[in-house]
Amino acid sequence: WYQRRVREHFVCSVCEGDLSQGFKEVEEKLYCGDCYFENFGEKCANCGKACVGAVIQALGRSYHPEHFVCNDCGVVLTEGFNVDNGNPYCKKCHVNFMPLCAGCYDRIEGASQWISALNKDWHNGCFTCSVCKAPLAGSSFFHDGSGNALCQVHARSTPARARVN
Repeated sequence: WYQRRVREHFVCSVCEGDLSQGFKEVEEKLYCGDCYFENFGEKCANCGKACVGAVIQALGRSYHPEHFVCNDCGVVLTEGFNVDNGNPYCKKCHVNFMPLCAGCYDRIEGASQWISALNKDWHNGCFTCSVCKAPLAGSSFFHDGSGNALCQVHARSTPARARVN
């Protein structure tokens, strides 16, 4: 009688499953592993279900490994990722967030040296005098008021008044 009575009370407070193989106690209630994780465990930021077993911790959130995916294309992120506006992106998709160079129209990727001038972004090597193509990055330059960069020599020879930057 005593063993039967103890066994009846040694059950999960949620599913009433047997706790003889282990349990967790919270506020004087007993929980089996599944019910404990469902009620108190970390939740996957993607699917909202409990994270049991392998978990990826990224961007202040938890994910099932198969649910940590690129915010744009949905590919599972297994080797590195980039972040934009708090969302993970694969390298292929993240490139779309990089500015376009006003000189060559290629994306300016993270490790590139670049300059912002004349309300545009440029690779350092693409920011040149619009007349002679002399490099201007890191030096004084002028512009003709139409968005064209000029070196000192061509600023003097331009009919419109060139402004210094």
